Amino acid sequence: MAQMEGTLMDMMALVLQNGVLDFYEEMFALLDLFTTLSVSPRMWLMLQVIYEAFGRDAFDCFTDMVSVLYNFVKVDVETFLSDTKHIEMIISMCKTVMSGDPGEDPQIHACKLLEVLGLQCQGRIDSVISILYYNPTMMLTLLEKTHVASSPEPITTQFFTQWLKDADLYGG
Repeated sequence: MAQMEGTLMDMMALVLQNGVLDFYEEMFALLDLFTTLSVSPRMWLMLQVIYEAFGRDAFDCFTDMVSVLYNFVKVDVETFLSDTKHIEMIISMCKTVMSGDPGEDPQIHACKLLEVLGLQCQGRIDSVISILYYNPTMMLTLLEKTHVASSPEPITTQFFTQWLKDADLYGG
């Protein structure tokens, strides 16, 4: 399997980097296969490639890529947590899906991926809801330090801006 991964890795990266949309579904299926049981150091490089493809032209392929993203979180949690960029990329993609209009299915997958992130990394990174409940100061500090890759503003600024913008939706 490792030999096949090495042989196909460059091809998978080229397809995603060059936006060859016709082959995205197959690339994500291969990536899922190569990350189901373990995630090699070379395969960790593909997370950044997937993230860039998602931001450029793979938004509509989120449901195809979610199993690969799930594997990065679940199969090798130690390596996943070793770089905050990994966490930021997953959260950023889920946020984009949740704030866009991809339809119900991708949004459900984004919610499930965030749930897996919260459960798999429990005690190391906590879900926003649980932090808000038992340690709001910690949550605000964490959010203030966290930046979505595509924005120079901390998440707190984005969160409160959106919250105030939608405040009328919460009224009775």
